[in-house]
Amino acid sequence: MSLAIESFEKYSAQPWDRSYVEQPGAMIVFASPGMLHAGYSLHLFKKWAPD
Repeated sequence: MSLAIESFEKYSAQPWDRSYVEQPGAMIVFASPGMLHAGYSLHLFKKWAPD
């Protein structure tokens, strides 16, 4: 099995919970493009990348 596949073997997609915002560690958020204009994804983007 390749390293790329092994990297994701123990992870799974889950519904979003707002408590995840404060948890340490890497995360990937999938959202539609419109969500970066006024949705919760915009809030996350500003929180995770304030500069």
